[in-house]
Amino acid sequence: MVKMKGNSGTDEKTALISRSAVEMIERNMFEYYFAMARASGDQMYDGDDLKWICTGSLVYNRIFGADFHESATAEKVKSALSRFKVANFPVAWYVGDGRGPSNLGAALEANGMVNHKNWTGMSYDLGGAPDFFKSSGPNLPSDHQNVSGYSSAGGFGASGVNRPDSSRLTIVKVADRRTLLRWIEVAAKSFQIPDALYPQFMDYYIRIGLGGSLPWDYYIGFYEGRPAASGKLYRGAKTAGIYFIGTLPEFRRLGISKKMMGTLLSAAGALGYGRAILQASDMGYPVYRKLGFEEICRIRIFTWTPQIVQK
Repeated sequence: MVKMKGNSGTDEKTALISRSAVEMIERNMFEYYFAMARASGDQMYDGDDLKWICTGSLVYNRIFGADFHESATAEKVKSALSRFKVANFPVAWYVGDGRGPSNLGAALEANGMVNHKNWTGMSYDLGGAPDFFKSSGPNLPSDHQNVSGYSSAGGFGASGVNRPDSSRLTIVKVADRRTLLRWIEVAAKSFQIPDALYPQFMDYYIRIGLGGSLPWDYYIGFYEGRPAASGKLYRGAKTAGIYFIGTLPEFRRLGISKKMMGTLLSAAGALGYGRAILQASDMGYPVYRKLGFEEICRIRIFTWTPQIVQK
């Protein structure tokens, strides 16, 4: 959490460190959102006062990075939302710790937005990763390699990890359109994408497609040959971003998400990253804490949904 500047030099130093950590989380998020928008060909605005992305569809419309004076909040909020309201596009506004005017939340609610959910920004020190997240260079799991039994200096078989039978789980990097379609389905179900939004969610990822120039990799887990889990590693400028760690309900409580996380963190470490970040839901937070992720900040997510989508 961000700590306010205190009277002592220690408090001031802590505040600076905390602010730096929050900025690390935000920077990765903002990079990732804009990278997705560019790959999809979305409209976007990257200003000092505000940032937004308009996909022209019912998914992934976002506003974030608010940084303006309290006196301008009402006008800024109304202006930013009007683009989406006129077009009947649902939109999410991300409000991070220590950023933006103090009256932003109230202004968003006054304009019909609802604090739909909250995330916790978290950070992981790859240099201090426990054995079951470490890789030893060439032995890093690669495309289409069964990594469920991966072991190197303890590997994923370290004690205390709830893990499924090694012969039943396979985690692969998505490398073709057919597997991407499976990843999309698993991710949508794991994150409870509404049926009304699923076609546009799927179209969005198909439009982006696959390619070596994209700064991320999709991973999918198969349990006994059936698609079971998803993951996505974003290769940020300074930190690795962990996104879309999800498991289908029927495959939960088998330790599969830990294996997926281990695969992504191992890949990030092999790429030379010292830190990985993620945004945890309330359900995922205790799991990531047990795995060694550190809480950095809270992110409130306000949403506006037109009646055409609510029906």
